[in-house]
Amino acid sequence: MSKGFVYYQLPNSAEIIGFSGEWTILEKIDKIKSGFVVTTFNKDKIYNLTQQNEISISEFDFRLPNEQIANFEISKKEYLQMIEDTKAYCQSMNGKVVISRVKKKEIPDDFNVKEVFLKLCEKYQHSFNYLCFIPEEGMWMGASPEKLLFGDVNFLKLVSLAGSKDDSQEIIWSKKEKFEQQLVTDAIEKILLNLDLNFKKSATKTTKAGNMFHLETEFEVSNCNHFVELANQLHPTPAVSGFPKDKALDFIVKNEKHQRNLYAGIIGNLDKDKVQLFVNLRCAKITGNQIELYVGGGITSESDANSEWNETEFKSNTLLSVLEN
Repeated sequence: MSKGFVYYQLPNSAEIIGFSGEWTILEKIDKIKSGFVVTTFNKDKIYNLTQQNEISISEFDFRLPNEQIANFEISKKEYLQMIEDTKAYCQSMNGKVVISRVKKKEIPDDFNVKEVFLKLCEKYQHSFNYLCFIPEEGMWMGASPEKLLFGDVNFLKLVSLAGSKDDSQEIIWSKKEKFEQQLVTDAIEKILLNLDLNFKKSATKTTKAGNMFHLETEFEVSNCNHFVELANQLHPTPAVSGFPKDKALDFIVKNEKHQRNLYAGIIGNLDKDKVQLFVNLRCAKITGNQIELYVGGGITSESDANSEWNETEFKSNTLLSVLEN
């Protein structure tokens, strides 16, 4: 076990909740009983904050470790080539792969992580916002628009979220974006049917999250008393991995130049009656001298490489717009 903390703000809430305590590293996700949870993308590390002491954000006093992050940032030329390779792979399997990249930025000596987090919470109240320190992983911050599971035993909400456009574009969804979103929706529906759960599915709609528009389909699930099993079955959804899942994950491991670490993992709080779990998107690792942002996008055979680059640049602005101000 190792000491750390987490501060978080739930969507559409002004309250910032904070806990300090011991992070326990679990071998399997089914060992989680309650508390705050953070996992790596591939779920090989599951961190569970169980011995919680409530702390106020006003008490925050933490010096960032002056750690040198390995440079996994790739050039635009390298990224565009990776997208072309991914498109060819997607065409061969008639599927989708979510490709991510790392963007690094130096931060000044007087960088105040508490002030930045408070600005993030103020600007993106629609998101799940968090700041956490896990000694094995370092300091992470994020503003995720994507729910994995949210609700209680009687009424759970799941979201299929895919397809992205920045808010300066005209919102006309292409065949590629509709296909991408339908893959996520179909995968979630199949899991719910396999687990014999009662659910309702909404019509697909356009929703805004910060500076991005997405296609969204909501699922409402009733009488589910095995949150952890459902979360494990759902994650990683095709929204952060691809489809078919095994082939997409294999391609990601072989072609991405970095480890995703906590990016696109599971993050949130749960107990036996209530669950508030999200996918860890729009996030970054922060040290005393630099920030490492993780951004990605869904690629299909019809993707345009330059458009995908621009999308990741725009997504990085979720955090950069707060950092640079």
